[in-house]
Amino acid sequence: MLNPLISPYPKRYFCNFMFFIKTLKNVKLHVKLLFYIIGE
Repeated sequence: MLNPLISPYPKRYFCNFMFFIKTLKNVKLHVKLLFYIIGE
C-alpha cells in the first residue's frame, strides 16, 4: 500500500494548487499594473 502523501493524486492536486496560487499572484500583479496605467 502506497503512502497517500507520495501517491500521484495528492501530488498532482498540490501542484495544481501551487499553480493556482502562482496564477492568482500574477493576476494581482497585472491588476495592479492596470490600475497604475489607468491612474497615470
